Formats: sequence, C-alpha cells, structure tokens
Amino acid sequence: MKKMICAVVSLSLLGCSSSPYWQSYKGHKEAKAVMNQSYSWDDDAAEYVSTPTPNLAPIEEFDGPEWLLANLQEPLRISDYPFDLSVDLILRGTGVTAKFDYEMDLTLPVTLESAGTIEDALKAISARTNYSYEIKDKIVEWHKYETEVFVLPVAGGDYSYMIGKDQQSGGGASTSGGSAGSQSIDTSAFDVDLKQYSKTEAENINVLQDAYAFAKQIVGRNGNVAISKATSSVLVKTTPDRMRVVSGFMSSVIDELSAQVSLEIQVVQVTTRNAGDIGVNWNGVKNVTNGQLNFLSGGSGTSMAEGTPFAFSGTKNTSAGTVDVLVNALQQQGKVTFLTEQKVLSRSGKISELELGDIVGYLESSTITQSTDLGSSTELQQGIIQSGFTLYSFAKVFTNKVALVVSSRSSDLAPFEKVGSEDNFIQIPTMHSNRLNVQNIVTDGTTVVAASVRREKSSSQSASPFSSKFLPTSIGAGKEIIDIYVLVTPRIVRSL
Repeated sequence: MKKMICAVVSLSLLGCSSSPYWQSYKGHKEAKAVMNQSYSWDDDAAEYVSTPTPNLAPIEEFDGPEWLLANLQEPLRISDYPFDLSVDLILRGTGVTAKFDYEMDLTLPVTLESAGTIEDALKAISARTNYSYEIKDKIVEWHKYETEVFVLPVAGGDYSYMIGKDQQSGGGASTSGGSAGSQSIDTSAFDVDLKQYSKTEAENINVLQDAYAFAKQIVGRNGNVAISKATSSVLVKTTPDRMRVVSGFMSSVIDELSAQVSLEIQVVQVTTRNAGDIGVNWNGVKNVTNGQLNFLSGGSGTSMAEGTPFAFSGTKNTSAGTVDVLVNALQQQGKVTFLTEQKVLSRSGKISELELGDIVGYLESSTITQSTDLGSSTELQQGIIQSGFTLYSFAKVFTNKVALVVSSRSSDLAPFEKVGSEDNFIQIPTMHSNRLNVQNIVTDGTTVVAASVRREKSSSQSASPFSSKFLPTSIGAGKEIIDIYVLVTPRIVRSL
C-alpha cells in the first residue's frame, strides 16, 4: 500500500513540472536573464527613432451619394451598345433613374469595359461620349452641353491709354484768372520736348468683349455664348471638351485681372569722393551684401566692378527690404540721398497717374500807352506756369512676372529773370525739366535698375538732374562724382 501511495505522489509531482505554472515560471526566469544581459549593452548600440511628423491635412469626405462608391454587380463588358442601354446596365440594381436631354443621341454606340465602382463607370462613359452628367440624389441627369457663367472683375466699357508723348508743341488747359478772365497755363515744363517715339498706347480696349469673342471662337457651332455688359459676365453653353478649354482661358484671365501690382519707384543719388574717380565700387557693394542680395549683371563676362548691375533681389537671409540693404552698403562709399520715392498700387493692365505740381503766376508782358488826354497808362498781362513732378506707370501681370512701362517727368522753376527798365519790365521763367521713360520685364519682387546716370560735379553746379523743388539736395564743395540710380520694384498682390 505504501509503495502504491509513493508511486501516485511521484506521478503527481512529475505532472506538475509540465503544468502552466512551471512553464510560466521558466519563461519568467528566461526573460529576467535577457533583461539583465541588456543592462550590460553599450550606449552606442542604442537606436533612437524619432516620431514622424503627423499629417495634419484634413481628410476630405466624399461629396455624393453612397451608391456611387458601390461596386458594379458584375464586370461591365459592352460593345457597340446604345448609349441609354449602356447607362441602364451601369445603374442596374441601384434603384437610380437616368434622365437624358432631348438634344442627346441615345442611339450613340458605346464600347466599354469596367470592373470598378459605379462612379468609375459613369466617368468612363462620359469620357467616351463627351456627354456630361449631374447627380441629384437618386437621379443621374445627362446633358449634351454644359453651361457656365464667368464673371470678369472689370468695369464695362472701352479703355484707352497712352504713356509717353506724341505732339510737337505743348498744350494748355483753362483755369479761372479772376478779373483778368480766362488764363492759359503754360505747361511747357512738360511739353517743350520734341515728339517722342517710345510712347505706349492702346485704343478702345474692352476685356469683356475680347473674352466673349475668344469663347465664341472656341465654341463655334457647338453651343452658344452670350455677354452681359451690365454684370460683366460671359455665359457659355457648349460640349464638355470645349468647356474645359473655355474654362482654362477664363480662369487665367480672371486671375490676371484680379491681380494688382504694388510698384515702388525710388531715385537714389550717391555722392562719392575718391582719388580713382570711379564713383560707386559695385564690387565692394557685392562684398558688403554677400548672402543678402543676388545681383544680375550683363552676362558671364561682366564683373560687378565694371558697371552697374541690371537688377538685384533678396535672399532667404534678407531680413530688411532689398533697397534698404543696398542703401546701407552704398552709405559705406559715400553720401546717399533719396531724390524721390513713390509707391503706387494699381490693377494689372491699368494706368496709374501721380502728379505733384505748383501753378505760379508771373508778369508775362507790360504795355505802356501814351495819351494826350489821360497821359500814360500801363497794361500788365499775367502769365501762369506749372512745374512739379508727374509719374505714369503701367504694369501687366503674367504668371510671376510683370511687364512695366514707367514714365516720369520733373521740373524745377528757377527764380524769374527781370528784363526791361525799373519801371517797365517783364519776368522770364526758366525751367529745368527732365524725363524718364523705360520699359522692363521684371520677376515679382526683383528690383530693376531702370536707369543709371553718372557725372562729375563741382560746388558751383546746380542740383542733380532728377531733383525737383519738392525734394531739394545739397552737395558739398569740391570735385565729386554723382551716381544716380532709378530703382523699380514690382510686387504682385493677388488678394487683399
């Protein structure tokens, strides 16, 4: 009996060694041994994995009925089936109704293979037939033509402009002269020069009419195009393929018409005195602005020291404005003066005008009349002359570039000169007038050096050729070199 009891106990203990408890205990000891071993690893053997940047882009929900995303009941294989029957096969078992325009050819043969979703099949048959469809809950409406209204951000009517000059002699304007009656304003400060051939002009431009004509040409006989001058809109009804062409053109036109250009025009004068008579050393300017400005010169064979760059732009390291960085570098070589600084915000393809002027009266003529009865009498004739500064700018946006036409004129009225005797004299006005007319194509944000003037000057000479009475300049005595730069910076503004 004792032997039997011992055998039973031995078998029981032997069974416990293979029980889940013993297996768990053994696994725990092995895991502990591995952990103890890991403590002895070198730090360099550790691998650090950074958390990837989360994608914060919103997930766009499907905009449409759920049945569009359902798979076809069976792969679709049709060959030369009528159009309406092909559509019915796609919508089979969905409970969706198809409606067709009366202008459509329902017998148009269709060949199509599709094994995807119902939406995939509808898009495929639309591409094959050039018919468009519209989903309205449980209805699919098919159309031969698409209709869309394009609203252009323009005012109705024709538009004409002219920059430059196209006349031999000066014109005049009328103003009230008080007791002397109507007087003629002498604008010779602006119009005394000869006929100018660099003028830029356009007559009777009508963007709305042009867009209508272009759309009509694309549509041809495959639809209709209508224009509404009151709402500045063009209605187009045509086939889907032609609508894509019209829509692409209209989108580019609307995008350009909606753009505006902030035009910064600055005239900078740099006065230097050095033994070499070299004026501004542009190689030195480049070294000072290294990493902040990119200069564009006249080609691979032109170095910065040989002349003025054509244009410059800021880099990613430029914290201040590009012109400010340039001026700071120029100040290390001489005295820098802003002769004029103008900022104009205008729409693409439109003229902007800025005028600062003074109208001054002077004694134009004096006539003495002798009479036996009344003695002598003097008749004085007053003249009126205008001086000042005008700026005309035209900017047209295309992609990220701007086509510029800039015309500026400035004049200074010198002290009047008296001619005649002390009792009988007239005043003769003297004008210092200057004109700038340039055309450039500039990348958005790039500053172009539209003009560069260099001359030597002594203390007895007058002020710079670009100055006006609104912005006087003073130059010290002695021989010096004056460099004058006209800087133009366009910045495209597409939304305000």
